Amino acid sequence: MKKMIVFIAALLMAAGSWAQQAGTQAVNGDNVPIEEYVPKVIIEGKWGTGPGEFGVAWTYASDTDSPMSPSGSKSMPIYPSSLAVDGKGNIYVLDAINNRIQKFDAEGKFLKAIAADAYMGEEQPIWYGKVKAEDGREILDRVDSKGKSGRTIGVDSWFPYYWPITVEGINIVIDSKDTLYYYLKRAKDGKETGEVWEFRKDKLVRKYPLSGEQKPESKFKLNPIGNNQWELTVVESPSPTKPQKHRVRIKKEKEVPQIIVEDDSGRLISKIDLNPSAESFKAKSKHARIKHDIYLEKILDNGNFRVRIVEGPVDGIVTEEREYTSEGKLVRRIKSPPGYSHGIAVGESGIRVVRWVIQKSN
Repeated sequence: MKKMIVFIAALLMAAGSWAQQAGTQAVNGDNVPIEEYVPKVIIEGKWGTGPGEFGVAWTYASDTDSPMSPSGSKSMPIYPSSLAVDGKGNIYVLDAINNRIQKFDAEGKFLKAIAADAYMGEEQPIWYGKVKAEDGREILDRVDSKGKSGRTIGVDSWFPYYWPITVEGINIVIDSKDTLYYYLKRAKDGKETGEVWEFRKDKLVRKYPLSGEQKPESKFKLNPIGNNQWELTVVESPSPTKPQKHRVRIKKEKEVPQIIVEDDSGRLISKIDLNPSAESFKAKSKHARIKHDIYLEKILDNGNFRVRIVEGPVDGIVTEEREYTSEGKLVRRIKSPPGYSHGIAVGESGIRVVRWVIQKSN
């Protein structure tokens, strides 16, 4: 009986602790309006060749799982898949089929087209013919440009097929100084060479040869993204950090993580207990295990700082950004921020460029 009383008392104390934590969260956070990242369509570009329109094409694909082109052949679609945004919010989209980079302002208004080789160059015809093999089967035989083949026994007709073009546009990227770089590949005599085009104020100023093996001191890096496919990134020295009036660190040793804010001499300014939210408190009663973790995102110029909270049951993880003052006051909550700000969505009639914006929840 005595053991039972002790057990019930311990259970009530634990429940009270969680209730107190949830209550503290209600005081510290639940009264702050929750905002949320939502996609907003900035650019709607139809398929075409005019200003603000985008090109789409189909190339031959031997993969049997490849989709069918409008003409009915097994092909792979080529459409815009790379964009970059400069410091003013201007949006650049690589319009490869139309051999250009299109520039829009932050609201999606078309500004200009910048010429850039992408899917052009000398196309070399490869001749094919309907060929009868020795066993009577009809097959397609590849021949040289003169229409000759050692395997040919009987030929009904010959026709040219143009292999994928010799210049392939890959991606664009903008550095911290708003310099635009465009990476492309050229194929000649069975060999591929890479190039980087540098644009300043939307004008081509320089071209760099670039292959998959860069020197360590190179400002460019190629990251593999597929079979013989590379994506360009720019390697920059980290910007010098501004001196901070205070420093923020996370303590995770205890069940409830803590944010510790100190001045540059190590004196404690504030301490924030990151108690589970009311939703997590409810989930705790249903699930034996829930995730409750925190990561420091950044210290803002105004002295505030943001942390990322990840919590909830395994099948219902919720991510939230929270902004605090150095004194420990919660001033902003943003639900599920994405890892990127812009993106391209492709549809039957064209593309949409979306930007993730913050919207207050009702």
